[in-house]
Amino acid sequence: MTNNQTHLKKDVLKFLGRIGVDTRFISLYRHRIYINNLRFSKFSKKREEIFKNRFPKINVLRSTAFQKIAIKASKSLSHSIGIRDQILIFNNTKRDILSNIILESYLRKYGINIISSNFKSYEEFVKLKNSKETIKFLKDNNINGVVSSISMDEEVDSILSAILSGEGLKSYSNYIAFNDDESLKIKILYPFINNIDNDSIETICNILKINGEDKNSYKRNELAREFMNFLDNQIPYYKENILKSTNFLNKYEKNSTTSKKFSIF
Repeated sequence: MTNNQTHLKKDVLKFLGRIGVDTRFISLYRHRIYINNLRFSKFSKKREEIFKNRFPKINVLRSTAFQKIAIKASKSLSHSIGIRDQILIFNNTKRDILSNIILESYLRKYGINIISSNFKSYEEFVKLKNSKETIKFLKDNNINGVVSSISMDEEVDSILSAILSGEGLKSYSNYIAFNDDESLKIKILYPFINNIDNDSIETICNILKINGEDKNSYKRNELAREFMNFLDNQIPYYKENILKSTNFLNKYEKNSTTSKKFSIF
């Protein structure tokens, strides 16, 4: 971001606060305002009119679909994000950009700092996490969090894949593990894992006209995919229930003095 862009952003946010808008519930991303929560932001049509008179070139997006995703994402992020966290993000895919739009509001909500990198994706970061260059980059920037764009669909797919292959019950990790440096503790943020499916993500990216790669690096298990297609037509909300059950059983397993591996086999 250039100095002019930084100054403009500060001016916009300052003016919004002056007219009564709560900027913790809007995202200002690339000369566009996205309302994350209309009620809490207090960004009324009257205030928008006042704002447009002052900043006519900045568009204001009032999308109910985007608000639903932002609110669902906040339920997941509120359990993992902390005050003044240093968060590593990625900028290549449409999902990456959507997650960055949502996270922008947390600059004010939690005082976080968002750090870009040359990694093409979360998966590439994980692949290179133990290299000296990556370790140095993380430490130099005091990074303690990284964003994964995995969706509810992909997490359920991963859980079912593990069960159907006899590996037992597994769920997403809360932290990145490093081979040779136990002092590093990088938590993983999952904006889309809480009741946000692939179709919803694709729809909102189209509504927002987000430019980026369509490529999704997650490789689905064919058997799990067929099983999920069957369940889609038979059991409403099964994905949400699988996630809730998995989280409950994992917490039980961690707290149990006689830890056992859960499996349906």
